[in-house]
Amino acid sequence: MMRTRNFVLLLLSITMLALAVGITSVSTLSSSISSLGSYVTDSMGIERDYTAEIPSEPDTRGERIATLRAKIAERLDARAPEQVAEEMTEPAPTEESATTTPAIATVELCSWHSPSAVVWEPSLIQQENREGMRVYYEAGPETIDPNTGLPAQSEIVRARIPLRTGPAGATSCLPSDVIGVALDGSLIRNNETALYTVFGGDTLIGYALDGFPIYGVTSGVTPDRCGGVMVSGSYRYVLQTDRPGLISCYSGQPIILR
Repeated sequence: MMRTRNFVLLLLSITMLALAVGITSVSTLSSSISSLGSYVTDSMGIERDYTAEIPSEPDTRGERIATLRAKIAERLDARAPEQVAEEMTEPAPTEESATTTPAIATVELCSWHSPSAVVWEPSLIQQENREGMRVYYEAGPETIDPNTGLPAQSEIVRARIPLRTGPAGATSCLPSDVIGVALDGSLIRNNETALYTVFGGDTLIGYALDGFPIYGVTSGVTPDRCGGVMVSGSYRYVLQTDRPGLISCYSGQPIILR
């Protein structure tokens, strides 16, 4: 009897041990099969269920426009300080943009320029306009007019200056210091600025050797390179206190005094 019970207990223990081993093996096998199934699914590209969050987008056109405007406003606000700084920054003055004082005109002397050696006695000079010419002459010896047989006064012409109203196409340099004849018959020398700049712009001083009149110091005008301006349709030379000579060049072809 005792032996039978012991044998039954031993058999029951062996059975329970075998059952425990079997359950453990089955669990391990199930886990391996699950892992293998996941690997096969991923490798073969079989779709799997995923959960994704999609950001909400505006449903209407008005909402999309409002969203776009808000983004633009944010960008403008971010750039606003830079723009203000640029507007308030003044560019530094450069040499090119700085205001420069116009250069004073220089006297254009010919390469053969020399002081005039002409013999000229102002007290003997008479002058008048004849047929578009300014004629300068001296009284000559008394003669007999062959047509009337009466005594007549001869004259010695010293210069004929053609009277002009407009400048020529090209300018001329100054060959000598004498540039004209004054109304009193004296020669006008270009370097005698102190002698003539005491006269105002309404005073006719004389005529230049190219035929244009010379007037006193005139303000409110911008003379050309030679020192002349157009007034009432006629060209004239005007004096300037900051010019190194009475004129800087001839605007017409000058005559030569002999």
